[in-house]
Amino acid sequence: MVEQQKYSVVAELAGGIEIRNYPEHGRVSVDVVADLSEAGSLGFRPLVNYISGNNASAQSIAMTAPVLQTPHDPTHHQVSFVLPAANGSQSWPHPSDPRVRVEQRPACLVAALRFRGYWREELVKKHERELVAALASSAYRPVGEAFFARYNPPTTPGFMRRNEVLVEVEEV
Repeated sequence: MVEQQKYSVVAELAGGIEIRNYPEHGRVSVDVVADLSEAGSLGFRPLVNYISGNNASAQSIAMTAPVLQTPHDPTHHQVSFVLPAANGSQSWPHPSDPRVRVEQRPACLVAALRFRGYWREELVKKHERELVAALASSAYRPVGEAFFARYNPPTTPGFMRRNEVLVEVEEV
């Protein structure tokens, strides 16, 4: 079983929405040109290569969950792996692939809505609309655009897959 990104739930809203506090964490990311459904597949290989040792130190790094996907627009997405927490905010090895970048992310407050099923754009967008609508009548306001998380390998049956739509928020 892979390590899952740590967070604490600070509030629960109607509809199964959690307000989470994520601590500072490292990410390795790549930008891809593809639609929502294909971006994860295109971004996965360069990231796996990085954690498998295709980096300046030839260091292998453990796989974690979730795989994050952040749309820049309908055809441009950032795909990211969260780096293991055990290493803290250490300096991660420089990527050998110029498309891959490593960054340290600050702590943040995030609204999350979990859903099951295969990764289909209409399902993802439906849950994004639900999350945004629920936040409109809450004490939290979105800061930025929604992003998405996938927790399971592609061999997992759809009804067992954990997916999430997330958005950074601020309390008002």
